[in-house]
Amino acid sequence: MVFPGAMERSTTPRKTESVKRPSIDIANVDDAVDYHLIPKIDGLWPHPTNEEEVPDLAEELRTNLRVAITEVLIAHRVNVIKP
Repeated sequence: MVFPGAMERSTTPRKTESVKRPSIDIANVDDAVDYHLIPKIDGLWPHPTNEEEVPDLAEELRTNLRVAITEVLIAHRVNVIKP
């Protein structure tokens, strides 16, 4: 059984709505780490007595947090943009 116009309808490109992915500025991630997370957890580890010989633990933690948060956002299909 052939339906009139069925072939035309089946080959026409379908209009699909692209799903908009949310975006976040990387500066917002940096601010969240610097002003919210680090102050809350800064006192959770002991500070070395001789700060010059030991690497900056807070800076290492900041970097690791930024990377982890960015990876989670990307995994959840959030566009992380740089200004």
